[in-house]
Amino acid sequence: MRNSSSVILITFAVFLTSCSVFGTDDKKAETQFSVESNLLSNQTLYINFTDGDNSKIFSNQDFQTRENPTTGGLATPIIETSTDGKLTVEFQLLDSETEREISDGDFQLDLKEDWRYSFYILLDSAEADPTEGCFGCGGYFSFGYSIDNSSSDDSLYVVWGGNSISNPVKY
Repeated sequence: MRNSSSVILITFAVFLTSCSVFGTDDKKAETQFSVESNLLSNQTLYINFTDGDNSKIFSNQDFQTRENPTTGGLATPIIETSTDGKLTVEFQLLDSETEREISDGDFQLDLKEDWRYSFYILLDSAEADPTEGCFGCGGYFSFGYSIDNSSSDDSLYVVWGGNSISNPVKY
């Protein structure tokens, strides 16, 4: 009886050590998308992202009705992702009435442990710097935007940033 108790305790100790070495809550990674709320009024947005293991597609109804406090836009739920590899994002913006493509694009970022990526999608002048005055922004991607099959002076921007999950910087 004593030997089996020792084996159980040792097994449990190894299990606890494995948990702390190989996977705790502070080692996870997450992502969230936000959009300028007026962008969805006459347009349909599809976002497809994959982290190598999982994929998810968001569309207009996945952006919650509550405002995102950081951007003032509408936000998707926070989704857990892999902690290594690449986060690949593809999007398509369509005119809601004609279903004609207005903008599309794709980009990749490196995934890392204990990190939440945030993406904010907005429309602005092609000459604008959408990160001006932004705290915590890592950069942006710019994509063409055309309502009537002609070139536009506007661009669709995807501004990205990130923060530690376990020890976030407060802005």
